[in-house]
Amino acid sequence: CRDGYFSLSQERRSEAIVAKESTIVAAALIEHEGQLCILKKSDGHHLPSVSVADRSSARTAMINQLKRLNISAQLGPVYSAFDDTNNATHVTVFRARLTTPIDCSAFELWPITSPSLTNLQAPANSDMMRRYQQEHRNNQFGLYIGDTVRGEVHHPAPTNA
Repeated sequence: CRDGYFSLSQERRSEAIVAKESTIVAAALIEHEGQLCILKKSDGHHLPSVSVADRSSARTAMINQLKRLNISAQLGPVYSAFDDTNNATHVTVFRARLTTPIDCSAFELWPITSPSLTNLQAPANSDMMRRYQQEHRNNQFGLYIGDTVRGEVHHPAPTNA
């Protein structure tokens, strides 16, 4: 990381991971007043997500999905880019902030400290959610690049004020 940005080699590594996979999914960790927006589905609770045509359209696809779900949120930086080898999927997870309260029975707001967050269905995984809870407590977020078993968390370098 340099000046708060991630290096070109880190970006290329992430792209190489994606190139191997057949399915690409974008998801969002949507925060609101110490809580996360969780989608209720028949098979369990999920982060809001969408299948993506190609890796370069993940952000646009997630923005459009949030609009379809009537979620008014500001999409932020990528939080995690990883392979889920069990499901032959590459997942890109964005951080986001809810800008208008949700008025929909398909969603619940769960406290970020809730142990239940580690039991969400794919595309989330328990390690990612535990890391998110810890980084939220410390208010210092990094970018994870890897797979569901191993990878690296890259933190932006501090800037000199």
